[in-house]
Amino acid sequence: MSDSTKSRWIASWVFYGLVLGLALLHVVTAWGYTTVFWGDAGQVLHQIERIAAGELPYRDFVITSPPLAHLLLGGWARVFGSDVAQIWLATSLLFLLLTGFWAAQLRALVGARWALASALVGLLLAIGAAPMRGSPLSLAAYNPATPVAFLALLASVRAARAITGTRPIAGGLALAASACACALAKQDILPGVAWVTFCAMVWAWQHGRPRLALGVGSLSLGGLATGIAILAGMVGWSALGDLLGGFGVGTEPGMAASMPTWQILVLEVGMVAGAAALGAFGAVRVGAVERAAGNRFAYGAAL
Repeated sequence: MSDSTKSRWIASWVFYGLVLGLALLHVVTAWGYTTVFWGDAGQVLHQIERIAAGELPYRDFVITSPPLAHLLLGGWARVFGSDVAQIWLATSLLFLLLTGFWAAQLRALVGARWALASALVGLLLAIGAAPMRGSPLSLAAYNPATPVAFLALLASVRAARAITGTRPIAGGLALAASACACALAKQDILPGVAWVTFCAMVWAWQHGRPRLALGVGSLSLGGLATGIAILAGMVGWSALGDLLGGFGVGTEPGMAASMPTWQILVLEVGMVAGAAALGAFGAVRVGAVERAAGNRFAYGAAL
């Protein structure tokens, strides 16, 4: 092994060791913490326990988000048990997986020089900004749908990197799968995967590959449609609109500002459209760009 290769290996070990070490420290210090156990945190634990017992969301009880995260944790609980410690173990592993995957994408997109500082600042802000009403999830989140949705979104960023690299076909298929997972994970994550798709399409178009751009858009749209069809099979086509608004939870007093209502989703779409317009304008102004520009587009989506 050459000295340069050895140095890169050491840098990688130091990077992931520090980032995951900080994440693990958060898991240890936050283990078992919850405030209003009979509130949202207790409700989620009860829903997971019911899934482990063989019940299904929307058929036997209502949840306010798509079911992917609940089904995953319910499957875990069915195998390992549904006591609180087992669920906290599962969600802590989910948090560590999310942290590691996010750090890997960040390092690939910004480069080794700035990766550690960016990752540590981002992780510290994520931990510091976490709501303190407590839950079975690290970062003090109470709904498992959010970290699972961000895992799906990060998967779409990785897919965009493959599209802008040497594996466009595999990347396009992975983008379709991640779009499907986003639809099944959480409603308001969809503008994120739409932005990633747009970035990959702009990159393909700027590099004189319009068929690839069309293919990327079609695959992403197909994945999204598949996810929506699966949701419709579980909740019914007529209830999809109600699911989008959390089955009325977003209209409760004090909740309208945080739930993915139609108004908030329209605002998010408008923000994405504005960012997309700025990105397209910048791409047109720059003209022919290097291959790494596709990664910069995906990095903008990750931010």
